[in-house]
Amino acid sequence: MKTFLGIVLTVVAGLLCIGIGVMLTASFHVTWKAQIDINPAEFITIILTAVSVMLVILTIFLAVFGVIGIASINERLREHSMNYFTNELKDGRPAFDLLKRVVRNVVYEGVDPIPEDSAGPTTNAGNDSDDK
Repeated sequence: MKTFLGIVLTVVAGLLCIGIGVMLTASFHVTWKAQIDINPAEFITIILTAVSVMLVILTIFLAVFGVIGIASINERLREHSMNYFTNELKDGRPAFDLLKRVVRNVVYEGVDPIPEDSAGPTTNAGNDSDDK
C-alpha cells in the first residue's frame, strides 16, 4: 500500500510540474523557434513563483502525511497499550499483585481494627440527660 501511494504521489507531482511548465510557456508565448527576450526582473519573478508553488504543494503533502501519520501512530499506540495491560493484569503477574495491594490499602485506609479486650461500643441506655 505504501509503495502504491508513493507511486501515485510521484505521478501527481510530475503532472503538476508539467502543467506549471505548460502554463508558463503558454503565457509567455514561448515556442522553440522564437527568440526569448526576458529581462532579469521577469526571469526572477517566474523562478520565485515556481518555487512558491512547489513549496505550497510540498506543504500540502506534508500536512496530509502528518495527519495520516499521527492517526496511525495513535492507533498503534492504543493497540499496544491495551495488549500490554491486558497481559500484565492477569492473576499472578507482578502488576496485578501491585494493583491488588494498592486497592486494598486505599479501601482499608483509615479503618482501625477493634481491640479484642473491648466489650463493644458503649451506649447510654436510659441515661440521656438531654431528654428531660
